[in-house]
Amino acid sequence: MSTTPTIHLNFTIQQGATFAPSWKRSQVPAEVVVRSGVLVHKSTGKPVTDAEKQPVDYTGCTARMQVRSDVQAPEVLLTFSTEPQEGEGRITLGSDGAVALHLSPAQTAALPYGDGAGQWRDGVGQMEITFTNGDVFRHFEIHLCLDPEGTRGG
Repeated sequence: MSTTPTIHLNFTIQQGATFAPSWKRSQVPAEVVVRSGVLVHKSTGKPVTDAEKQPVDYTGCTARMQVRSDVQAPEVLLTFSTEPQEGEGRITLGSDGAVALHLSPAQTAALPYGDGAGQWRDGVGQMEITFTNGDVFRHFEIHLCLDPEGTRGG
């Protein structure tokens, strides 16, 4: 895996609705950095072309992410995994660089919105990918906003 930087993403979880964002990750076989929002070669400063980008092959990889109010907060607000336990969100990885998160409508409805103990409005998670050789890379930092449900009951 190259030294492609951690990607920062922002998503909104709507309570009571399916949460299913997806995206693709590519890599560049050279050292790169982000300057003014553009991926450039570290050695030359020239922008990386689309032809230079190769999809990350996540075949056989696992991933996990814990969402917290900030990365150093002790309380875990939400967990995602490629092998989720009861109540956790699912991460799906593809051989073509595809990454997807999933929470069911029941899972999003159960998220406790607010400012009180055990409740939350915003959180951040760092998704770690474990490759088949045992290497672990933090590919994504994901900021989540919880949007309260206004349509309830029946």
